[in-house]
Amino acid sequence: MQIQTGPAHVTELGGTINSFVVVFNELGNKPIEEYGVVYTFDDNVKDRYPDLTDSQVAFDLPPQRYSNEKPVKIEFPSSAHWIGYRAYAKLKSGEIKYAEPVIITY
Repeated sequence: MQIQTGPAHVTELGGTINSFVVVFNELGNKPIEEYGVVYTFDDNVKDRYPDLTDSQVAFDLPPQRYSNEKPVKIEFPSSAHWIGYRAYAKLKSGEIKYAEPVIITY
């Protein structure tokens, strides 16, 4: 399985995330139980990337090769200056795969 963090679609003026994207270049042969994006609004995000202990958005549709998108409406907290997010896939075996994180300063 090859998983990538796709772009978050953000409304700059309103400070709202409108959707997340997860990209599977290859699905592999291990069954995926759940997939989505984990994220955190945290000034320490460069020292600790988001994982399943942070906020998450699980996608509803079965994973498909290439782009998977999930509409959301997540407001940026006024006190935070960073958002870190990355795609994840939880396999039926219990193993969790994370994609490279994306960190945005705002």
